[in-house]
Amino acid sequence: MLQRILGTHPAIHTVPETWLMLHPIYALKQDGVVAEYEAPVARHALRGFMTQIEGGEESYVAGLRDMAASLYGKALEPSGKALFLDKTPRYFHIVPELRRVFPNAKIILLLRNPLAVLSSVLGTWFGKDLKTFEASYNYQDMMRGPQLLAEAKEALGDQAFVLSYEKLVTDTEPCLRVLCEWLDVPFVPEMVDYGSSCVPRSEFGDQTSVFKHGRPVHDYLDTWTRELVAGNLADFARAYLKSLGPELIGKLGYSFDALQAGLQADPASGTADTDKSQNLDALNRRGESLAEEGNLDEAMKLFRKGLEIDPEHAEICNNLGVLHWQQGDTNETLEFLGKAYAADSDRRETVMNLGFVLSELGLTQDAKLVLHGYLKNHAGDEELQHLLAALVTEAGNDALEAAIQDSQCSTTREVPDDPPCEEPVGTRKAGRDRGATAIDGGRSNPEVRRSADPTFGRAQGSPYLVSAIVSAYNAERFLRGCLEDLENQTIADRLQIIVVDSGSEQNEFSIVKEFQNRYPNIEYIRSARRETVYAAWNRGIVAASGQYITNANADDRHREDAFERMVEVLEGNEDIALVYADAAVSTKENEAFDSADVIGHFRWPDFEPRRLFEVCYVGPQPMWRGDLHERYGYFDVEFQSAGDYEYWLRLCSNETFQHISDVLGLYLYSPASVEHRDQVVSARESAIARQRYWPAAWGGVPQPRGNFFVASDKTNCAAG
Repeated sequence: MLQRILGTHPAIHTVPETWLMLHPIYALKQDGVVAEYEAPVARHALRGFMTQIEGGEESYVAGLRDMAASLYGKALEPSGKALFLDKTPRYFHIVPELRRVFPNAKIILLLRNPLAVLSSVLGTWFGKDLKTFEASYNYQDMMRGPQLLAEAKEALGDQAFVLSYEKLVTDTEPCLRVLCEWLDVPFVPEMVDYGSSCVPRSEFGDQTSVFKHGRPVHDYLDTWTRELVAGNLADFARAYLKSLGPELIGKLGYSFDALQAGLQADPASGTADTDKSQNLDALNRRGESLAEEGNLDEAMKLFRKGLEIDPEHAEICNNLGVLHWQQGDTNETLEFLGKAYAADSDRRETVMNLGFVLSELGLTQDAKLVLHGYLKNHAGDEELQHLLAALVTEAGNDALEAAIQDSQCSTTREVPDDPPCEEPVGTRKAGRDRGATAIDGGRSNPEVRRSADPTFGRAQGSPYLVSAIVSAYNAERFLRGCLEDLENQTIADRLQIIVVDSGSEQNEFSIVKEFQNRYPNIEYIRSARRETVYAAWNRGIVAASGQYITNANADDRHREDAFERMVEVLEGNEDIALVYADAAVSTKENEAFDSADVIGHFRWPDFEPRRLFEVCYVGPQPMWRGDLHERYGYFDVEFQSAGDYEYWLRLCSNETFQHISDVLGLYLYSPASVEHRDQVVSARESAIARQRYWPAAWGGVPQPRGNFFVASDKTNCAAG
């Protein structure tokens, strides 16, 4: 709309979106382009060329300026106008570079309530289909655009005119007068009636409402409050708003609380959140009364109805777990008690119930972890203290060593708020301009599976040898040390770092941005909603261009030559699919590898497939060949805790792993970390994986066993 308004001015000429400067400017950027001519190689060649010409990169920038002046000039000639307006929304990706190429240009930033933009994009281009939207480039626009626009607003200063869409449609003429004064052109009243503009329709953007009216109208200001309040759209919108956060929303000129209030209505009941909470409490009490009367079926129906409204209601989840226990359904019992515990690990009733059930099922170590976590904050609870003491006596071994052993293969750092994706994130979905290639997500037999059209960019000539995937959720306090650790690797010049931000509530992006300004090898991907770590890994794998892949957990660290050592083994024997090394264990956050105060080491055994079915000894920091995903698919996003173990079992009957008998990593063990809430889920998922891939010809599936944690002799050395 603003483009059509300005195009009506006798001094300003414009055409539909040009995207003119994206291609030549991205030639300078380290990432962001995939092309059949191998964009990484092209970037490398261009940089080499610039070193050979006088002025180097500045000469290239000057050349871009001359090119743009020539092309914009040719567009202006037929119009007889003086100024050319290039409206390209995705220029938010290159604002600093545009400023460098056009230091005297005037830049207009048109901002709009992000929820209104979300509603418009979903309705205009995707028919409100979230799956298709999340597989599109528009999804990344919505995730990264607000942050980049806020940064541009701050960085450009007087070079930018910041205008809100809401102000433009409600106070049109005063806004345009100020804008024209800033552009140094006279205000023309006819601009308000932009219906007379000769700007042709564009194939981009929402053209329907723009051409429906001849002047700005405010009919659509609150449309989002009606379009985003139903079902999964409401859940997505809330998660999206939460992912942006109050600080960013404020920088864009909007009120987080006001936007949040617009999403509070419950379409099912027509009540506000307060009323919804009261209704849930009443529903829960009615269900409890029915259960006490012995009417378990009706009670269960009421509880399940409550979970349709709030899937994470701790008390209702707890009650469902108790009912399923009374009916003898242990799987459902663990499922719902686990959800109740994840929603509120400080709720005594849930801790008691879960601890009791785990101990009754023989999962003594898991019961100890649950009770120990609660008693850290409630040391005076004598009843639970006695229960924990009884479990320790019964188990007859040290709780810390057992807890470490239980977690020695799990690299999951978080429990997802949302259910896992319905299909693997790694599956390529068709967007407006992307082909679709289905890759098996890990639910079939372990035979080799080849895709007809692999989606990976690991072509010869890529500057990267290794791609390290960092999954981050509320990992702000770890991320700086993690990135420093990776950039200190001896092969950092051949290392691609991909940070996947899974809808974090913290400000990881600012740390990543700081490092991106210093290092050209870091990529950043953000999802709107929290997802499993394996969904995040799959996103990173799709973006990876290294020949080898490793997961780099935000709170773990590496010996400076760790990746080099692993690559040497893989390069030296093409039959080896995956390598894993011994690791030191510390309980202190953000320690460096060389100076860590270790409590012990994981001393893994050499590879033997049958033994892997007894215990996951691959460890938390393996490295594997990227092309394995072309043959075996991606990590199974339906797993929350043992998805890496599932994938190693998927491979091990057909592939060879190699153990490096040297300490190359530092693993952080913390009794209070979120990963230790996953023990029930981890045990269940591990059992599923064993059953799924155990070859029938090998006989019966072995029972889990094996402990490779070796306590330290107190030497403060990770490599000891």
